[in-house]
Amino acid sequence: MSGVWRKTLVYLGLVEEPDEHDDLPEHFGGGYAPEGDDGYDRPAPRPAPRAAEAPAGNVRRLPVPESGTPHVRAMQGSVRVAVLPITAFEEVERVGERYRSGQPVLFDLRDAEPTVARRVLDFVSGVTYALRGRLVPAGSRCFLLVPDGVDIPLDERHRLSDMGYRVPARDA
Repeated sequence: MSGVWRKTLVYLGLVEEPDEHDDLPEHFGGGYAPEGDDGYDRPAPRPAPRAAEAPAGNVRRLPVPESGTPHVRAMQGSVRVAVLPITAFEEVERVGERYRSGQPVLFDLRDAEPTVARRVLDFVSGVTYALRGRLVPAGSRCFLLVPDGVDIPLDERHRLSDMGYRVPARDA
């Protein structure tokens, strides 16, 4: 069967796509056993891992948080919102750092190019969803990013209002 025709059938889902990695060894870290009777190298057999055994190499298990627990650390003491003007996509890292530490972040995209603002907002939306936070509009091209489990006190809302941002009474 011609290559183009086969690719078309695979694309349409009429034929099963061949697995490109069938010829790769099961475990990349191990050596090869000596040649068998048929002349092909075979991966060396691996012993089955024990349940209590830690994975080998540079792999480590990450704790899985229970559902309902916050994924970012909540700030201790009074909550102060970080106000960050963003003009370039590279500056979005500052938003993520503050957010992961549990600090609410108000980021202002008014001076950013429309394409940069869209990329920043897409990135922050993904971070917000992944870490179960809230993203609240706080003005024209301004957004308030609030970590899960953090409430913004009334005096902080007044401070942001005095700066010209519209922070809703409840950021839910």
